[in-house]
Amino acid sequence: MTAKPEVQISFTKEQLKDFLDIVALGEWMINATRVERIDKYDTLSQHVFKVAKEAGLKGVEYDEEDGKYWLTAEYEESILQDFKEEYDNETFWN
Repeated sequence: MTAKPEVQISFTKEQLKDFLDIVALGEWMINATRVERIDKYDTLSQHVFKVAKEAGLKGVEYDEEDGKYWLTAEYEESILQDFKEEYDNETFWN
C-alpha cells in the first residue's frame, strides 16, 4: 500500500484564526452531545489546535498531563459562545 501524499495549505494568521473557529465549532457540534466521541474529529481538531499554538495564536494551550491541546476558557467564552448561542436560539425558535 502506498502512502497518501500530504496536502499543504497556507493561511495568513487571521485565516488560521478563522479556521480554528470553524474547526472548534464543528467539532463541538459533532461531539458535544455524544457519550462516545467520534475520534477522527478529535484527532483532526488536535492537529489544528497544535498548528494554531505553534503559529502563536492566543486561545490554545497545551496540557502536559494529558498531552492534549485545549481551547482556553477565554477563547471559548468569546466569539465561539456567541455563535453557539445564536445557533441554539435559531434552532429553538424554528
